[in-house]
Amino acid sequence: MSEPLKMPTRSRKFFLFMIPAYILWLIGQYFFPIFATDQLNVVLPYMMEAKGWTALQVANPNSIGRIIGIPLTLVWGTLIIKLGAKRVFCISLTLYGLFEVLVALASNYTMFSIGFGALPIIGTALLMSTFSLINNWFRSWRGTALGIVTCVSPMSNATVIQYMQKGLVSMGYFQTFFILAMIVTVAGLLGFLLVRETPEQVGVYPDGALTLPPPEKLANEDDVDKIRFRHLFRHKEAWLHCLTFGIMTFALCVYPGFFVTRFTELGFTPAQATAFTYGYSFLGAGLSLISGIIDDKLGTRKATILMASLYFLGTIGLRFGSVDHPWMIWFGIVSLGGIVGASPNLNPSMATHIYGKKSFNRVYRFLNTGVYILPALAMTYTTGLYDLSGSLNLPYLLMIPISGICLLCTIFMKKKLDLTADIEAELKVKAKK
Repeated sequence: MSEPLKMPTRSRKFFLFMIPAYILWLIGQYFFPIFATDQLNVVLPYMMEAKGWTALQVANPNSIGRIIGIPLTLVWGTLIIKLGAKRVFCISLTLYGLFEVLVALASNYTMFSIGFGALPIIGTALLMSTFSLINNWFRSWRGTALGIVTCVSPMSNATVIQYMQKGLVSMGYFQTFFILAMIVTVAGLLGFLLVRETPEQVGVYPDGALTLPPPEKLANEDDVDKIRFRHLFRHKEAWLHCLTFGIMTFALCVYPGFFVTRFTELGFTPAQATAFTYGYSFLGAGLSLISGIIDDKLGTRKATILMASLYFLGTIGLRFGSVDHPWMIWFGIVSLGGIVGASPNLNPSMATHIYGKKSFNRVYRFLNTGVYILPALAMTYTTGLYDLSGSLNLPYLLMIPISGICLLCTIFMKKKLDLTADIEAELKVKAKK
């Protein structure tokens, strides 16, 4: 007697449409930290030697761009709601490449400033739209899906920085940077053809499920559009969320762009500095991916506390590691690599965990406005203290208590909240009046 045929549990159509989009999400995440920050490893020494600019002059456009980008974060979130995450993703990825062209040209300080200043602004829109799309396409796999996408961010530091350094010698500054800019621009244009807003648009459900998942009970869908700033920030979770991921993102701007300077300052050889960079990239990427798996298996809050703990210990290793104690550097860079990947991963995942999938786009635009305040000051913080003291010891030392605050925030950020319940309460009060 023949065995009964096994029915498929996932839709092939889901993977047919998801995989091409996923490749573009990976490209965006791969180049995001390079253009926004990490290229300073190459741009800073090159511009100081070729143009005679100071470290603060080179970094200032990026700092100014991050400050301008704070209120624009709310704009990007609103555009995602009004236009859809797909359009914002494709447009921002295309523009991300085009503004890198200005950095490649850099014939004068004005052109360089516009390009380098615009990149963190556009990069915020790229991140927000990417995570919104992933939130649409995944549910039970959300943490792992985010972990896979974001784990390429630390990997890019070793691979692309090495390419840039070698390209300066073999091809020259413009050609080296222009090639990278074109890869990103073309990827953005392809997105208009390959990306879909939701799996439902192609007749399937999140995670490729063949049946409609059970409805989410954390939010009343009728009132989600009424969520405002006041509903969100009357609860401590919103403030703790902004501090947690603001400090983690602050580290993303403080550390990787100055790795070469720091390792040289400590007396490591170029070969050792390269080894550290590869360790940061690939071991950190693995840790980032693990955080996504922990997110799905053990919970978002536990994954966040774990990564914040490693971040705190890693800042100690990066400050007190030396030629005599290289193991502390190794621990620090791997922990930091995990945070560089995991913080963009856990930020949207925690927002969904606390406020629900239906409320995500509404609350995420407000939360990210707060999250990006601290990173806007990171470049000025690092280069200012570096120019003042002639060393990175002081900014690295201050990162230890800063990361301690981050860890405490993750511990106290624990409630799930239905913001639409607050709205319903407000409506009842108004009705009585």
